[in-house]
Amino acid sequence: MMLQSLKKVSNATNLKILAIFLMFLAHIYEMFGAFGAFFLAGISICAWDLMVEGVKEKKVRPFWKGLGLFLLPILLALPVLFLSSYLTSENVPPLMVQIISFFIMAIPNILVVEGGYIMVYLGLLFYIFRRHRIAQMVILARVSLFVYLTDPMSVQWMMVFAIVPMYFYNGEKGCGMKLFFYIFYPVHIYLLYILASLLG
Repeated sequence: MMLQSLKKVSNATNLKILAIFLMFLAHIYEMFGAFGAFFLAGISICAWDLMVEGVKEKKVRPFWKGLGLFLLPILLALPVLFLSSYLTSENVPPLMVQIISFFIMAIPNILVVEGGYIMVYLGLLFYIFRRHRIAQMVILARVSLFVYLTDPMSVQWMMVFAIVPMYFYNGEKGCGMKLFFYIFYPVHIYLLYILASLLG
């Protein structure tokens, strides 16, 4: 009976509200959110769609566009590696360090994304298997296990518990509130940043 009740209220809107509440708590703990991971996952998803379009319609141009877009964050990691090694030398002026650091953080690349490359490819895999929830849950469990085995001290493996709301999701949209979700993310990041600056 309780499981049926959970299933009944587990529409898209309610699960998003649960997600932003948990995200808010996580951001209080770790100040910076996963915007970079979402952005690079979005690039990967767009690249995937272009490559699939190229294969399905037997067009070379969309396929190569997609492949180029997919490789872009990886290729942009190369100057970051070079610049990072340059920063370790002792003769670099402080102003140059600041400029290079800003440049490194401004480039969308897979090395400095919050959450790591794992989160980018997890987002892509979720998109590829968007119509197969069981496959998504299995992928999440395996990725969580991989994260735990590679870094047992990290709390990122706890994302495995997201399987619970994924399982109970009933496929219904709920009341929407799209504007609220779009506004909440940047607003809460700014507020937490200001608060952290004032208290720190």
